[in-house]
Amino acid sequence: MLSHNAEMALIQPAWPTPIIAPDPRLGQYYRLSVSSAFTPSGTHTMNYGNSKGFGVIVPSRLEFDAFLPGYVQHHSNAADGFGDFAAMMKVRLASRVAERGSYVSGFALVHSFPTGSDSNGALSGAWIPSLSGGLGVTRHIDLEGSLGGVLPTAKIVEQGRAILWNLLAQAHTSRDTWFELEDNATHFKGGPHDDQMQNFLTPAEFFILRSPQWDPAHPFFIVDAAMQIATSSFHLYNHNLILETRFVF
Repeated sequence: MLSHNAEMALIQPAWPTPIIAPDPRLGQYYRLSVSSAFTPSGTHTMNYGNSKGFGVIVPSRLEFDAFLPGYVQHHSNAADGFGDFAAMMKVRLASRVAERGSYVSGFALVHSFPTGSDSNGALSGAWIPSLSGGLGVTRHIDLEGSLGGVLPTAKIVEQGRAILWNLLAQAHTSRDTWFELEDNATHFKGGPHDDQMQNFLTPAEFFILRSPQWDPAHPFFIVDAAMQIATSSFHLYNHNLILETRFVF
């Protein structure tokens, strides 16, 4: 079990998992996250957990993840409570390490369950498919992208659907640090935000600790921080500060 990430390092690039966008690589981890965002009216919302969780690798092609409900604190008249639970299956389609081309592609399928309390979750479950990939353009820089959607299983008129796409660049700035810049976009179709689009620029920094007892090149603990900044006139939130720790096993 503990050797799965080391085995993956032999057949896929060694890039950090993006802060927002889907990761085309397979990984085995536990992820703790907190976010702090503001609505356009200025209301401050905290999310303890931020719908992150853990993932495990099964053989060398599949990953299964559980995204645990985060606790949402609104600092307003809205009721605080837990969000939705979700589960994911990911398939590694193709990959090569840096010495053999440095690229990766994957397909993921998430299903969310309407477990949220006091209107802190969706009105129904949803399928969220995504196709993602990445290419190492130099030894220290990679580019990644993804395209996906949110497809509710019921109450579609009330919720609508959404198209999700992300573009990002990562730079290996030193042995133990990475810098990332993401562009995150959502286009709403139907529902209360029909034909609206929100876009964010998200700079992020990763600090990686390694274990000499395992493979010295293999990270086991990652600390990262990011800020989502709205660049579109329409946006449901803004200045979303994200702080995370990740245990890689």
